[in-house]
Amino acid sequence: MVKKAFVGILLILASTAVYAAVDVRVDRHQLVFGETVTLILETSDSGQELDIDPEALSQDFEILDQRTESQVSIVNGEQTASIRLLVSLEPKRTGEIEIPSLRLGQVTTDPVRLQVLPAPPAADGQPEPVFIEISAQPDADGKIYVHSQISLSIKLFYDRPLTEGRMSEPQAEHASVQLINETPYSAERNGARYRVLERRYAVYPERSGTLTFEPVRFSGRISDRQRGSSFWSNSRSGRRVDVTGDALTFEVIPKPDSYPDSDWLPARKLDAQQTINIPQGGLHVGEPVTRTVKLEAEGVNDSMLPDITWPETDGVRIYPEPPARVTRAKGAWHSGRVEHRFAVVPSIPGELSLPELRIPWWNTVTDTLEYAVIPAETVTVLPAAGTAVTGVPPVPAQPEIARAEPAANAGAGRFNLWAVTTGLFALLWLTTLALLLRRRQPALPPGPPRPEAAGTATLLKQLRAACETGRPADAARALRAWAISTGQSRTGQLDELARDSTDSEFRPAVLELSRHCYAGQTPSSWDGESFWGAFERWRRQRNTKRRDNENRRDSLPALYPGS
Repeated sequence: MVKKAFVGILLILASTAVYAAVDVRVDRHQLVFGETVTLILETSDSGQELDIDPEALSQDFEILDQRTESQVSIVNGEQTASIRLLVSLEPKRTGEIEIPSLRLGQVTTDPVRLQVLPAPPAADGQPEPVFIEISAQPDADGKIYVHSQISLSIKLFYDRPLTEGRMSEPQAEHASVQLINETPYSAERNGARYRVLERRYAVYPERSGTLTFEPVRFSGRISDRQRGSSFWSNSRSGRRVDVTGDALTFEVIPKPDSYPDSDWLPARKLDAQQTINIPQGGLHVGEPVTRTVKLEAEGVNDSMLPDITWPETDGVRIYPEPPARVTRAKGAWHSGRVEHRFAVVPSIPGELSLPELRIPWWNTVTDTLEYAVIPAETVTVLPAAGTAVTGVPPVPAQPEIARAEPAANAGAGRFNLWAVTTGLFALLWLTTLALLLRRRQPALPPGPPRPEAAGTATLLKQLRAACETGRPADAARALRAWAISTGQSRTGQLDELARDSTDSEFRPAVLELSRHCYAGQTPSSWDGESFWGAFERWRRQRNTKRRDNENRRDSLPALYPGS
């Protein structure tokens, strides 16, 4: 009987020890709504489970974070270990709230009660710890045209560190909103010093009428040391704040009726420039001259800048390149830029007129119609190289600059002339002797033409494959590499290759290939087979002419015939 009572007492003590294996507490029992509280679960048993069920807390709390800590201590030579689970909770309501009992393996914890007080309103004259300011240029009373930029500024003011925060983006129907930059700085409001985070946006209304922005909202946490928060508390602790900015409404005006029938371009400023690159030595028929036109506008992104069209001009071919576009931020405004390049190839000599270009735009600062003007330019076109055309004045040759030798070196100059003449006669005599010895040897049959280098042959294969499959870009790339490797061209540019060629078939074929590469035409419209045929005929003629020149150099007539 005594044994049974003793065993029962041991079982009760054991169960009590198991139940007491987890200590449950909170860092504070009273808090203000919007603040967080830390639930601490601690045990000295390394085998004890500390995982909690989130569903048990989800009714009254939001679990923000949880982490585990371990600590080992030695007291009087005895080592003890402690394991803690820290859970950051945010109450969802005010009043009396209970953290319910939690089941941790074989252990059930005691419930914990909390008192959640309402957040006190700010006292009269006391500045708000966090608030939002919103402004725009032009403001709601100014004229705002469709597709013109609105510079929107959203400033978040806070007087103490933020431990967490997120601010919504401005949103409006039928408008494009793009973030320009984000800048932190300090400012003073109502005698108090604040930290400021300013975001600038570029807003482009997509249609006329009323444009309304939903209020911007900030939700976050600020540290509040006055309410007993610990320096070592959880990183997501602090008092929650929710602030909302003012709503904005604009009236967007449509394009004015006085604007010409052209692309609508509302901007604060527009600059236009041009450059003309004429080949060195003058422009000849069949050679390209490049005209570059640049437009840069403030308060406009690059996609709104218009494409420039070239008016029809007799006696020239125009090959426009795809425009290069970019948008940059300049302060509160977008700055869009576009660059157009035109390759102009004249077909007749004379005076080539590059026409004037006029781009209409609406000045949103002065509210007036203006024009950006690219002035006309006249370029003299010379006849094609190796031809003479009547009626075109010849280009005066550049006079050679005579280099005067000092009088003291006159005698030395005569001596040098005698030495050069003697050396020249000696060289001619040796050449004649070598030719006589060669004539006495039996003539060897002509060998096969010299094969092209392996790299050159590979480039020819690549060029032929690109022509057969109709790929003008790959064909142009292989042709440039071949021209450089064979010494036919120094730069490999197609314009240079066409200029140096006098072949009536190959020259227009190269210009046609250049047009497909620069004008952005579809590859299917390019006749690769025809180009390969013209190239092969030109290459064979070039090789034949080179061999004939070499044979003429090898068959010099005898200096003394019959000797």
